[in-house]
Amino acid sequence: MSILNRRLALIFTGFTAGVFLYQYSPFLTLVLLPLSLIMLKFTGKRATALIIAVLMFFAGGAYTLLTEKSGLVKSEKIAGIETEIQGTIISIPENESYGQSAVCKTKYGNIRLMTSEPVLEYKDSVTFTAKCYYPDEKSRPFAFDYPLYLRTKGIYLQAFASEIRVNSNEASMLNPVDAATLLRTELIDKANTLWSGEALMFARAILLGDTSYASDEFRDKLSAGSISHIIAVSGTHVSFVSAMFLLLTSTFAKRKRYLNLLSVPLIVAFVILTGASPSSIRAAIMMIFYLIAKSTLSHYDGFTALSIAAFSILITNPFTAFSLSFILSFSAVSGILLFAKPLSDIFTRLHTGFLANILAVTLSAQVFTMITLCFSFGRFPFTALIANLAAVPLVPFIMASGYLSFVISFIAPAFNIVSYLTEVLMGICIAIADFAGKLPLSNIYPVFSDSIVFASIFVFFMALLTALLLFKARKTAIVFLCLTLLSAAINYNLPGIYGEKSFYFTDAGHGDATFIFNGRTAVMAECLSPENKFIRNTVLPVLRQHGQRDLDAVFLTEYDSLDEDVSELIRSFPVKQVYIPEGAECEELKNTAAEIIFVNEGDTFIVGEISVSIPHASEGTCSFIFSSSDTDLLIPGNMEEKKEKMLSENISDVDILKAPRHGNKGSCSEALLDAAKPEAVIVSTGRALSDNFSARLSSYNVYSTKTGGDITAIAENGLKITPYKKVTK
Repeated sequence: MSILNRRLALIFTGFTAGVFLYQYSPFLTLVLLPLSLIMLKFTGKRATALIIAVLMFFAGGAYTLLTEKSGLVKSEKIAGIETEIQGTIISIPENESYGQSAVCKTKYGNIRLMTSEPVLEYKDSVTFTAKCYYPDEKSRPFAFDYPLYLRTKGIYLQAFASEIRVNSNEASMLNPVDAATLLRTELIDKANTLWSGEALMFARAILLGDTSYASDEFRDKLSAGSISHIIAVSGTHVSFVSAMFLLLTSTFAKRKRYLNLLSVPLIVAFVILTGASPSSIRAAIMMIFYLIAKSTLSHYDGFTALSIAAFSILITNPFTAFSLSFILSFSAVSGILLFAKPLSDIFTRLHTGFLANILAVTLSAQVFTMITLCFSFGRFPFTALIANLAAVPLVPFIMASGYLSFVISFIAPAFNIVSYLTEVLMGICIAIADFAGKLPLSNIYPVFSDSIVFASIFVFFMALLTALLLFKARKTAIVFLCLTLLSAAINYNLPGIYGEKSFYFTDAGHGDATFIFNGRTAVMAECLSPENKFIRNTVLPVLRQHGQRDLDAVFLTEYDSLDEDVSELIRSFPVKQVYIPEGAECEELKNTAAEIIFVNEGDTFIVGEISVSIPHASEGTCSFIFSSSDTDLLIPGNMEEKKEKMLSENISDVDILKAPRHGNKGSCSEALLDAAKPEAVIVSTGRALSDNFSARLSSYNVYSTKTGGDITAIAENGLKITPYKKVTK
């Protein structure tokens, strides 16, 4: 007897495919491959099931469209208008430097509410007056899509309220969701007293699903070591909670078969307690179906349970499909369902003993998550297998000792020595990540077109390996080959590279980042911005967009405040050389792999197909002229008017002038403009141009990143300037 019909899997997978394809996604492969395997095992009326699946496919796309239209209709009523709004706080995801961020449920939809007064609590009924606005859409391909991220949480608008009136608190301990959420808040406070530093970050994430406290450095360390998934509550954690409950109660039960059902409420409570992320909801639904099947002696089908879990999540909010939590969770489980068992059999035959299952699960999970990692992070974790073999077995012990620490903290906090054991185990995991991240070739940085091919080859290799060693899956291997080639062909439709020989001025806010490309040569001039996560969200997406594996050089007009940004760039992306003014302090740079070259006035360099000269240098600053394809770009740096006059004596005509000091009122003096005679002036700025500056340059072609976004100057067959217009509501 089967608890689930396999035809349901095709129907619900069709709906999921429709949601994914509503907004073009490179993760199409994650839908095509499981879909093909499900169809292979159909018996009976395949045509009928396929027709229903196609209808569900269109239903998924239509439902996503209607969900978006419904959210926009609600939000458009108050967008851009000063309005008094009433609502209820349903989530407090993070505390920020300026105050607090919370999600407020209103009749206009969910609103991300920011306040300078961190006084809000879960289920507060609040009244505030604010002007709601849409978040700016991403300004470049492959950059972090913040509006889409908010929509995965059902949020369309943001608002900053300086004053908020709290009317009442409606939380009730009789409501299971409220009770679990309030308990979570209490346990977070307990965790703050039990642990500190990285141990606290680890504990709050793995035990309570709260990652808001984790710093970027901590996340990067776990990511570089390929074990960041163990702090994201998912199947491993849900399975352990269920197993722990069964172990504690099995000795008291006469009918042990039905004891499985008693852990269902505990699983639901655990999911709510840990924040109800898509990965934990997916794991809970699959585990509940498994327990029901085991209790009723029915057949359990993992693919059907997985597809029902996807449908259950997406019917609530289809945009959840575009969250990394959803994609990584479902793609990893798809790989495990397909490959874990056959690979485990193979490793068992090779006498790998108890490591067989861990090896099989780790490798099979990488089959589909590799595609996500390549596209989302621009790298593939080569040392993931080693790190996971060492770290994953520690997870059950960390969870058991961690929850026991919470219990003891309520009963006898003075004797809570278990918390020290938990901290030691978490410290070992962090040390494993740190060690794995520093190993040679710990991460591979493929070009985007290469990453698709790389992923397709890996998927096909895994299918072929299974087929050849087991002699049971030849048909599957053939289908895998055809569909991976088809997926690669579809996903190859990526944003085209701008002109091969071009100057690319990045919208860095009130900062600087200019990229120069000439054939195979790629260099960057300056890398500084006060914006948070500048390298990750601004610089790396541009490099990935242009398909770069590395940078030949970085040129800095000054150093002092650039230390942190440049060092982070070198750690995140291979940089061969760094050119800085003579006499600059660069102790941190000396510890990186890049070669440091000091420059003086009058020096000239050839970097690949780009020639560079230094027309002026003094007091730890310098200017650069980049020549590529008979086009000259002058980057003066942040020099004052006095130095601009000195620079003007050493230059002649240039094609492009990047305005010094972000185009402030004294920038681009008459002396500099008369000497340079630029065809175009580019201003990297996060604010509107001053009237004085605009009046002085009224006869020049001026482009500002504030109004134009990323700006590309193509240096072939004449100079062509192309701003990337931001899309704003």
